[in-house]
Amino acid sequence: MKASHLAVLLLALYLGMVQMSWKAAVSRCSRSFPDKEGREVLLVTAHPDDECMFFAPTVLALHEQAIPLHLLCLSRGNFDGMGATRLVELQEAALGLGVAPERTSVVDRPELEDGLRNWEPHVIVEEIATYIQHHPGITDVVTFDEHGISGHKNHRDIYRAARRLHAVRPWLKVWCLRTVPVVQKYLGLTGALWSALSRKKDELLFLSSNKDRAAKCMKLHRSQYVWFRRLYVFFSSYMHANPILSMENEAMVSM
Repeated sequence: MKASHLAVLLLALYLGMVQMSWKAAVSRCSRSFPDKEGREVLLVTAHPDDECMFFAPTVLALHEQAIPLHLLCLSRGNFDGMGATRLVELQEAALGLGVAPERTSVVDRPELEDGLRNWEPHVIVEEIATYIQHHPGITDVVTFDEHGISGHKNHRDIYRAARRLHAVRPWLKVWCLRTVPVVQKYLGLTGALWSALSRKKDELLFLSSNKDRAAKCMKLHRSQYVWFRRLYVFFSSYMHANPILSMENEAMVSM
């Protein structure tokens, strides 16, 4: 047998084992909220397409479990002057993921313009608090952790604001999507298995058995679906798995 044929055979066996392991992980390792009754979740993102690129497994899992989910995007993504276009794309993608239009909201204010400048935490807290005031059934908030998954300033700003919000509203449960090591992040399904097998104590783990749906919704962000985002969709473990820690436990892990 030629070396090239052997390599292809070994690769096929490896991919087959990963697929089998993944199916087992989805059924055995997934961990949602311990008490789903009465829960209503608010997902807070920075830009249109964050809901697909980073949080798709969470959104799809909550939809499948019939847990009401709201999406609050804190900017229209107007960095390149395409805010109106990206707003429409977000609405289409959110609907594709199962988020009802009446539960999808986009903030448009100068202090939260998409870009490289920092967002003031008090402005973010004000927007989240106002949304919750209009939707008093919300019990949980899900957003980025202190590293922001991609390191984007606006992602990390939301985390800082979420800490403030949690301090003044301790009854509100705040959850953070954990940033995994870069190698794990870009190992695709293997990286997702890594997340499943290394799940931390008291960590929620949303695993997606329907990456195709998430990828199709990401494609609805047509203005942003350039070559490097295509690669991201193919290689990112976040398209398959979302390890999520409560803010209390996330703080302990970060220490």
